Amino acid sequence: MNQIADTDIPNTDTMNEAQDPQITARRRRRLLAAAVSVAVAGTVAVASAATLGGINTTSLGADQAMITSCESDGVRVESLTRFDPAAESGRGAYVVDRVKVSEIARACDGLELAVTLVGASGASLSEATTTLNASGNPGNPNNPPNQASINATLPVTPAPLATDVIRVAVVITG
Repeated sequence: MNQIADTDIPNTDTMNEAQDPQITARRRRRLLAAAVSVAVAGTVAVASAATLGGINTTSLGADQAMITSCESDGVRVESLTRFDPAAESGRGAYVVDRVKVSEIARACDGLELAVTLVGASGASLSEATTTLNASGNPGNPNNPPNQASINATLPVTPAPLATDVIRVAVVITG
């Protein structure tokens, strides 16, 4: 029968962690994971703080609310042009001088309508705003009382060249 000497089996009671390679490797992995976690958490905290740098208030809060739209099926937008003989250094050209927004739901009555004419670079070429008025008063002949929707024609100043306008943005707020 084979006998094993006591010196061939390590005594776990007296073993030092530095003598066991498995314990040492496990400890290194844990320390590395902890260091990485601390570094990532610190980076996230700094990045989060940097995004709040522009807030200049003594209180901060949050809330939620359902936002409903007064307009559910879209509106019709028309750019209205006229020939301006002074445009293009006196050579003359068509300019957008008004924007008509129609088929606005009567539920939008009293809200603000904003129109922006947008150029190729995405920059605003001209803007106009008005308060929507569904009443059929003499000051608003486009909206007789029995009409199903609101129409609004807004003059835009300055009147950009029609060829420069690539998009019209419309927003109803209130």
